[in-house]
Amino acid sequence: NTPYIYILFLKGFSKMNFEEKFNKDLANIKNDLAIENIYINDDDISMLRKYSNNEMSLGDAITSIIKAELN
Repeated sequence: NTPYIYILFLKGFSKMNFEEKFNKDLANIKNDLAIENIYINDDDISMLRKYSNNEMSLGDAITSIIKAELN
């Protein structure tokens, strides 16, 4: 169940001015996810940053999340 909530969050995250907003609101993002018992680590933050910079497709991000949950 956890990866699907994370995927929904990822799909809804705006790419516009992501880096600025991401840096400014990182604590809020972590708190919002923690409400759903989802805790992000440095790898998650790195993946979100890659997605925001178009270095990773949504499909690749979803695959990465699912693989991480299966391990």
